[in-house]
Amino acid sequence: MEDAEKVTLDSYYIPQKVQAFCRSYMPCEHETDAVEIFTDAKLREYFQAYPMPSVGDLLAPYLEALESEGYVLKTSVTGEPAIFVTQQVNTPLLLEGLTDDENDI
Repeated sequence: MEDAEKVTLDSYYIPQKVQAFCRSYMPCEHETDAVEIFTDAKLREYFQAYPMPSVGDLLAPYLEALESEGYVLKTSVTGEPAIFVTQQVNTPLLLEGLTDDENDI
């Protein structure tokens, strides 16, 4: 089994998830300006990144990637680490894919 590939955190990291996050949200400086607040629990849910025995915490590579894109963990008013974000202005509208008949609702 020496030739078997070792499973690491990078084996589970999916960069497209970070790209999707960055296309949907922009970092903001203050919690009061945030449209959404991504706490540890919310980040884990978004990225489906939970600790795995013998591999480590799957959230770590996502936090590193987000930080390199300007999304920095800060302390929220509740005292919990969080990333404050606003909505991207170029996010497609939910109605964009609907046909003309569906827009007449």
